[in-house]
Amino acid sequence: MKGNLIGEQFNPKVSAQIYARQNIQGSGFGDQRSPEVINLLNNKNAWLKMASSVYVVGDKTNEELILTQKSKNKDGKEVINRINVNTDVDEDGIADGIQRLKDIGIPDPENFIGNLLAQQTVLFNTLSTVNPSDAPRAVDPETKAFDRDASTSGTYNFRSGVTNSSALWNNNSYGLGGTDFGLSPAPGLIDASIDCINRGSIRKAKVTLKAYNKFQFELIELVYMRLGFSVMLEWGWDKFIGNDGTYRQTENTIIEDIWFSQNGITQIGMIEEIKKYRELYDYNYDAFFGKVSNFEWTFNSDGTYDISLDLVTIGDVIESLDVCQPAEQISQSELDSETEDGWWSNGAVFDKLKTDGEIEGNNIIAGAGNNKMSYQLYADVRDKNFNLNETDEQRNFYSLEGARAALGSAYKKVDKSKYNYFMTLGQLMTYIQQNSIYTVNSQSGKSRKVLEFDSADYNCFSVFPNVISLDPKVCLIKPMFFKSSESKNTLYTPEYLEPLKECITQNGDILFGRIMNIYVNYEHIAKLLGKKDNEGKVQLFKFLETLCSDINNALGNVCNLEPILKDDYIVTIVDQNPIPGLIPYDNSIPLEVFGYDVNNNTSNFVTDIKFNSKITPAYATQISIGATGGTSKTNNEDGTAFSKWNQGLVDRFATQITDARGSNDKTDFEKLQEAWDNSEEVSAVDRAANYAAVYAQAALLYPAENTYTPPRFRNKGQSWGSALLGYATSPLKTLRSSANYVAREVSEAYEANVTKRAAFASKAADLESEKDGPAKNVKYLGETYNGTSGTGLEKEEWFEKGKNLQKAAKEAEANSKFSQDDFEALFSSNYDLYLARAFGGAIILEKKLKRTNSSFKSYSKNQAFYTKIEDEFISQGKAAFKAYMKTETNRLMRLYSKPSGKIGFIPVDLSLTLDGMSGMLIYNSLPIRQDFLPKQYDKALKFIITKVNHKIANNTWNTQLNTLATSPVETFPLGEAIEFDFWSDLTFQKYEVTGAIPSTQSFKIVDNRRGGSGTNVSIDYIVSQVNDNLQPQYRKLFNALNEKYPGYTAYVNSIGRTFAKSAELQSQGSNAAPGKSKHNYYAAIDMNISDPNGRTFKKAEREIWQTSGIVDLAKSSGFEWGGNFAKYVDSIHFYTRFNIDTAYQNAQIDNAGKNVASWETKGTKLTQTATTPVFNYQQQYATVTKDPQKPKPGDTVIVYIKYDDKQGKVATGSGMVTIPIVDRNQSTRTRNAINAAELEAKGEIITQLG
Repeated sequence: MKGNLIGEQFNPKVSAQIYARQNIQGSGFGDQRSPEVINLLNNKNAWLKMASSVYVVGDKTNEELILTQKSKNKDGKEVINRINVNTDVDEDGIADGIQRLKDIGIPDPENFIGNLLAQQTVLFNTLSTVNPSDAPRAVDPETKAFDRDASTSGTYNFRSGVTNSSALWNNNSYGLGGTDFGLSPAPGLIDASIDCINRGSIRKAKVTLKAYNKFQFELIELVYMRLGFSVMLEWGWDKFIGNDGTYRQTENTIIEDIWFSQNGITQIGMIEEIKKYRELYDYNYDAFFGKVSNFEWTFNSDGTYDISLDLVTIGDVIESLDVCQPAEQISQSELDSETEDGWWSNGAVFDKLKTDGEIEGNNIIAGAGNNKMSYQLYADVRDKNFNLNETDEQRNFYSLEGARAALGSAYKKVDKSKYNYFMTLGQLMTYIQQNSIYTVNSQSGKSRKVLEFDSADYNCFSVFPNVISLDPKVCLIKPMFFKSSESKNTLYTPEYLEPLKECITQNGDILFGRIMNIYVNYEHIAKLLGKKDNEGKVQLFKFLETLCSDINNALGNVCNLEPILKDDYIVTIVDQNPIPGLIPYDNSIPLEVFGYDVNNNTSNFVTDIKFNSKITPAYATQISIGATGGTSKTNNEDGTAFSKWNQGLVDRFATQITDARGSNDKTDFEKLQEAWDNSEEVSAVDRAANYAAVYAQAALLYPAENTYTPPRFRNKGQSWGSALLGYATSPLKTLRSSANYVAREVSEAYEANVTKRAAFASKAADLESEKDGPAKNVKYLGETYNGTSGTGLEKEEWFEKGKNLQKAAKEAEANSKFSQDDFEALFSSNYDLYLARAFGGAIILEKKLKRTNSSFKSYSKNQAFYTKIEDEFISQGKAAFKAYMKTETNRLMRLYSKPSGKIGFIPVDLSLTLDGMSGMLIYNSLPIRQDFLPKQYDKALKFIITKVNHKIANNTWNTQLNTLATSPVETFPLGEAIEFDFWSDLTFQKYEVTGAIPSTQSFKIVDNRRGGSGTNVSIDYIVSQVNDNLQPQYRKLFNALNEKYPGYTAYVNSIGRTFAKSAELQSQGSNAAPGKSKHNYYAAIDMNISDPNGRTFKKAEREIWQTSGIVDLAKSSGFEWGGNFAKYVDSIHFYTRFNIDTAYQNAQIDNAGKNVASWETKGTKLTQTATTPVFNYQQQYATVTKDPQKPKPGDTVIVYIKYDDKQGKVATGSGMVTIPIVDRNQSTRTRNAINAAELEAKGEIITQLG
């Protein structure tokens, strides 16, 4: 499990065994099974054996020769030391071990001292004597694995026959223990079960035995019922199909070959040997090396004994081992003298630890004398120079204030200096192993720690773009900041974090972090070391579990780190969240679970299947959000893991979920409704009076014919305010305009002259009231609105009016100047703003407005908050990051139908029982042929093994696999997240979608591209023209247009563009560089739209595209729109997001050896796959020079690039171009030409390193 990744596939040799088994299970389907296959399928048997580590101490002189320990003296030379062994003798001069043998009735104990007792009491085919191999199993010098053609010399003396003696000890099957109560059979194993606990990382075994008389029971008690003693339990199949298809038998194993070897082997060495034997027998063998933790026995009425042993792997000490091992005490007076006045007295360190006068408030100092680990922290801070970073070991330590003072003096000082010191998580693991883990010595003197820690650099965790440590009181990471090419924001990268080891790693679209390069705060470690349980211990597992939880929280819960025990002895930190793209598609042989696969002539060796959902209340909210099919708009919950499950389905009673509002928060609609409800209705009498007054004016001013044409009240483009001012001096003209309007309106209902209209005014009002409902003078935002005629607004009129008022108010608010407090409170959930406040920068908060009208705020470095380490700012950061990440994961789910994987395991449990097999590890993915499950499960769920349990009984071995499910996460185009600029949903919609114009005609597509027919083409045809990997997405778009926009026509102007054409257009100053346009990868489409009325939507227009609903429809299909470009409007341009550099590198691989101008990219993959390593070109490692340095039009320019990432990647490249001489835009075309040459040079480097 290198990398310790959740969901890694099986070892290929395990997959080969699965294939071999399924192949013979499927044999006979269409052909005949061979006798060997029939014998194997119907007559294979499981075996079980166990041996003890009991060593009987006999003669004292002999023991001195064996029980020794190798070590090194001060000169580094190996020496052999005697280990003190209890060889006490009684008053008769008999050694204790020999006396124990005599006590149970063995008459010749000298034949059972040392290993001899255990050798003669191996539980295999009852109680047997093993004759150990005289040499270890041969190893293949090339593969380092066991030589399968070699054998070993170990044999057994199995019991047989019936004793004819009354002696307690004999070698017969019947009569062991004497014949006083008849002939008893020999004792033996009944069964064994091996179960995983603690998420599978610790294993326990229960072994049941049967003894048939007291002597047998005492013998078993002496050898096996020894609490804390080591035992070896082995099991497997007597015959099996090998990975190469041959039929094999199990031969000697560990008990025969090395268990009793005098060469000596450590506990951990024994575990490593088990792995070799599993592989030797193609995973038809397994073993459990552990110690006796408990036992039970029952004496039966027939004189027999039922015995059960509880065994546990050696790694179980992780749950009880105390991290805080005793240390030499440092006195209070010594502490006071070393920290006089809150500063180190020796002056040896550049940045001192300040206690702020309160030693109790500083856990590093307060716990210094309590244990080895705490003293290690104290001594580091006292003696170590944290500012050295020349070697890899020195870079494991970091001082925040030291780095700030040396590299970032413009930033605020770290005034809470107890939070100043950090070490990598890998270094912490090393310290724990040195200070807290005890050593175990073997019989031969070899020693090894009882636990080891995996602190390798390859351990990875899940991250999200622009993640930082939000709580430096817990940990720090070196961030990697991304920025959109369209972004106007500025963010300073803090120089003081530069000395940290690289944590965030990018490889194309794959983004992950390195667990051991997380820096943990010394003060936080010291605080955790002070949290003792009721027994005064800090248990190792609990300590690591709490630390991981705190780190998860500090990193915004993008990861879900937890400690596990790997291979029974290696303490490892893993991330429960899968990392998209880092694990390639699982190409393991899928496990057949039901029936026959007629296509491959295979079948299954699964004996039982169980599928359960274990949904707890904690998952209820996420499931509700997932049930909306990805349509919910919430920043607080990530329901994407369940959305794939419900793809294509929506709960019609809960179509969308939005965040909860406070008691005083109201929607815009609710505010308008409230204003309407609180306004008084205009009475019929008042309405009639108002109408009569207006109509009387009409009667006086106009003849009955109503032929008057009113003057234009407001010229085109003129504001209402200007128009009113212009008519202020001519009230008669204004009155005539109003009256004429009223006269014309009323004339539609009554065919009479103006005088008669006035007489019937009251009746007109009543009729209108009955027709359209009540009218009100609405009070809103301090104003009263009563309509054009002063007779009030009807409800529909008010809501239309109110929407316009709200829109204007929001635009005014967004464009106004805020105070600092108002500004930060209003946009507290904006992650860009938080980063600018943390490290310095400038932010535009309303990106849909023009910059001149935008809310703009800048922070200098000396205004940055990060080094202040304040609780309030930490809380604000966590809230902002949570809102941003949840918004983004939901948005990306809508775009790409890819869940985030940020919630870890989904509580859906698939349990399989199969014919026994080893080699399947916890956290392996379990590839299964899911024909017996609903089809969507294959897309929605990926099963991860959490427990591997075994049961050996009645000559049968069953393996039970327990799983939990995760989302089958994939990479999304990283550029999609980067270019989105990490905005939360702060913008407001400035248009109203009116939808499609009704039509009875069909939707049409016209191919207007160069070489196109200019006539109608089908959806199938236009889809066939786009990138092969995007065709389902384009089909979804055009199917939706066909369904919802009948009568509309799409005029397709462009889809693909060759690299050569891009170079030509760039030289004219009108296009992106070759390889930098979405069109180069057939991943964008330019099209005009015409509606049924013949109105064509043009490139420079925006509103008509938006109000028609086509933009929203395209976005719901996973497209972005060129109408939102910041620098120009390109409304005919629709495209998908992806990392353009990744696509370029994939195209380079696809077109190896070809000239760039002739590259074929229609089939190029746009996202990164882990199976194709891609070199990630980063501009900061490139030194670019050009010759000549100041070229003129007509010059031939050569661009040179030297690339050196200071970590072993070095390459050079060059590109050449002639600058064209043109009449206009010379500077632009010169720049574009040089860029093209630089791109060519970059391509050479990518080829060399890719």
